[in-house]
Amino acid sequence: MNTKLGDSEQCYHALFNQAPLGILVIDPQTAMSVEFNDVAHSQLGYSREEFSKLRISDFEAKETADEINAHLVRILREGGDKFETEHITKKGEIRDVLVTARAVELGGKSFFYCIFHDVTEIRRIQDALIKSELLYRQLVNVAQEGIWVLDSNYCTVLVNPRMAEMLGYAESEMGKRSIFEFLNKKDIKQTKQFLGQFNQSSKAHFDYEFAHKNGSRVYAGIATSTIYDDEGNALGTLVMVSDITDRKVLEKRVKNYSNHLKSMVELRTAQLKNTNERLARSERLAAIGELAGMVGHDLRNPLTGIKNAAYYLKKKGKTISEAQAKEMLEIIDKAIDHSNKIINDLLDYSRELHLDLAECSPHALLDEAVRMIRVPDRIQIVNLVHVETRIRVDADKIMRVFINLIKNAVDAMPEKGTLKITSRRTKDTLEIAFADTGMGIPEETLSRIFSPLFTTKAQGMGFGLAICKRIVEAHGGTIGVETAVNKGTTFTITLPVKPKVEVGGEKTWINMPESLLSTTTKA
Repeated sequence: MNTKLGDSEQCYHALFNQAPLGILVIDPQTAMSVEFNDVAHSQLGYSREEFSKLRISDFEAKETADEINAHLVRILREGGDKFETEHITKKGEIRDVLVTARAVELGGKSFFYCIFHDVTEIRRIQDALIKSELLYRQLVNVAQEGIWVLDSNYCTVLVNPRMAEMLGYAESEMGKRSIFEFLNKKDIKQTKQFLGQFNQSSKAHFDYEFAHKNGSRVYAGIATSTIYDDEGNALGTLVMVSDITDRKVLEKRVKNYSNHLKSMVELRTAQLKNTNERLARSERLAAIGELAGMVGHDLRNPLTGIKNAAYYLKKKGKTISEAQAKEMLEIIDKAIDHSNKIINDLLDYSRELHLDLAECSPHALLDEAVRMIRVPDRIQIVNLVHVETRIRVDADKIMRVFINLIKNAVDAMPEKGTLKITSRRTKDTLEIAFADTGMGIPEETLSRIFSPLFTTKAQGMGFGLAICKRIVEAHGGTIGVETAVNKGTTFTITLPVKPKVEVGGEKTWINMPESLLSTTTKA
């Protein structure tokens, strides 16, 4: 018998101390615990010895000592109570506690048997959920876009005020009604097919036409997303609706205006085409006349020299000396060379330009170009281009550019001077600068120096720099000039190190003067 009693008592103590909730046995006379388990004192941060000396009022946060005594009397009278209160831990933290209290008789004396359940974390989560729900509800209600929640049968579960306002209904009028009731009848079948296909995916976006309560049309841009439960089952559809009626009306107006503008442009284009054709014919005739006049003027001088020399030879006959005959023949030969140069310059500029690219040394090309020119002793040419630099160009055509620029520099220094040729390599290009110490170029002339048929020299057609510009640009490069009167001029050529194409070319004349050769392109 004693053994069973001992076993029963041990079992009670084990269950009491190992219970997951705090348990107190309280003396109603002293409001102190006469027995408590480990959870009761540890969850408040006290040791067993410290907790045994505390009254309820020492860790109760809501009720005063008098209120606690009154509460205990009520529990004794009613036999029990279940309530929520707050306890203060040893560190001063407030914990939410759910208390279940019962009045029990032990040895002829009344006690309180209390179970304490710490619900602080549960209340925190509940508060967060309530705040989150209020926040999302507020966001839905104040959203400037329509929000429409549909069940699996596309019936209305929820609409926000903006959605109801958009279609002219009260929120209550749209409740439980199918979305198809708010569409134009002609679109219902198509919408059902679309939503049926959409149900197989999770998101979609499309534009549709709704019927306003007053019968007018409401154009809306709709973004839809399927709503799933925790197990991945589709519960319904969330629809975000944007009113695009104004945009649709504006698009229609713009389209009508665009069509009108298009027809007007076509009409005016046809008119301009006819006018341009008549103007082109007129300009072409004027250009041919101007070109013929300029070529005729430049050819007249060498032809006059040839004629005079021939006349002299014919008149003198056999009486002319060998020295005089040789002099007349040299005059004829030079005049023929000059005439040939005029014709070749004109042909070179007018014909299509093709490039034959190969890797070469700009330094070597410049040395060769200098050797081909008669450079007076008064002029010093300094080639400072890096010897090791290599570049892919059409060597013959770039050589012609170098020769033209060197000749121009020599002509710009009638007394004496220096032509310094330098280079600078960047990541993708090579810059070659020709800097002379000559007379410079007047400002009124500078803007026309690359134009064909423009020259300040007594002889020549004015194609030199124009051809240089064409050759450089055909390589994908540029040519520029900086000048100061009586201080000198610098021409800078910029060429790509690796041209994008193996063979260059062009189909039309470029940079022709508006008053002259531009009309040849039109022809």
